[in-house]
Amino acid sequence: MEIKTIECNQVPTTLIKTNKFKTVAIEIVFLGEFTKENATKRSLLSRVMMASTAKYPTKKTLTNQLFELYDASVSFYSHPSYRTNVSIFTMEIVNEKYLPDHESLTDEAVDFLKEVLFHPNADNKAWNEKDFNEQKRLLRESIANIYNHKGRYAAMKMIESMCEDEITRVNPQGCLEDLEPITPSDLYLTYLDLIKRENVSIYVVGDFDEEAMIKSLSRLGNFPNNPKPEFSVQVEDIIPKTIKEKREIQTINQSKLVMGFRSRINNYHPLHISSLVFNMMFGGTFTSDLVQVVREKNSLCYLIYSNLAPENKIMTISAGIDGENYQKAKSLILDQLKRYQNGDLDIKNFNISKDLLLSSLNETEDSQESLLDFAIRNYVLNRDLIVADVIGKIAEVKIEQVSEVARTLSLDTIFLLTNEAYHD
Repeated sequence: MEIKTIECNQVPTTLIKTNKFKTVAIEIVFLGEFTKENATKRSLLSRVMMASTAKYPTKKTLTNQLFELYDASVSFYSHPSYRTNVSIFTMEIVNEKYLPDHESLTDEAVDFLKEVLFHPNADNKAWNEKDFNEQKRLLRESIANIYNHKGRYAAMKMIESMCEDEITRVNPQGCLEDLEPITPSDLYLTYLDLIKRENVSIYVVGDFDEEAMIKSLSRLGNFPNNPKPEFSVQVEDIIPKTIKEKREIQTINQSKLVMGFRSRINNYHPLHISSLVFNMMFGGTFTSDLVQVVREKNSLCYLIYSNLAPENKIMTISAGIDGENYQKAKSLILDQLKRYQNGDLDIKNFNISKDLLLSSLNETEDSQESLLDFAIRNYVLNRDLIVADVIGKIAEVKIEQVSEVARTLSLDTIFLLTNEAYHD
């Protein structure tokens, strides 16, 4: 595999050449500011831009064109990295070397991507009203449907309570109160902000000729060379002064417990790699201590797992429990964390967790999506790593460093979604 970053179309372009795949994936990444004011608009924009274009004014004509491109696929999604909004357009096509009678497929695919990016189904500085109303309806239903997914709902409510005055509180999918006032003209201005003001980078992975690929990409034209947003990870530490306990009553069979912890480790911290090992040991896999102790040995939950969000300096623990087991489950989870903080760790679990992480990283090069995600995170975080670097760092992690990670965690908020029968 060969990885090279050059300037193409006036922006950084990362070319990842490998013969492991029969397809070629092209991604255009836009970096802008993630705010409460634009989160819902960006969520709606990602839907509307995939519905149609000026040349393909219906979903059917757009889909038919993808079929003509040998069943190519195109997608657009956005997600935040702290205060940075990451918007990714992806186009995946069959490698034209497998199509000897169709050597212009890459050019045609880039032309299609250009159509999606620069020729939206809009006129008079407003989005096509039919597409706009339909996608707004679908987004409204999707946001409202979070209530029916109790695990996601509980996690969202915990974050809202824990991060009350912080950007982390903002749901990237959007919220209903911000969705309703958006007009077709508002959304078109959001589109212009994306295209004209945001930082752009390009990524390609597959088996391709570099010179030919650069020539194909040039069909997109030059992008504006805008600066990158500055804040992709949280820097300041937040130490909770008190522990908040929130409870919501609904008619449900299985209660949802979500615990939020503040961490002092972000993606740049010396213990960041050690924190990955900690999370895998603590609650990140079926062999973790939370699973083995809280679920298997004590039968206090149906499922339980931990998750790290280093860009926001947060760790969450989520569990499905019987409401009557709330106090026991909470106490046992905190006891396990205390054990880690005191250095009482199982070397077998430590070694298994490292092996699982290493195995996952070794599989990165077997997935176009994983390779692209790794390259994009490099760019967003201003780092210059290759997968082998991370593999080496994980192999070097000492068990004592896992305890150091645990000692950086402070419980901030507990949220319990439960049934009236267990309300006290």
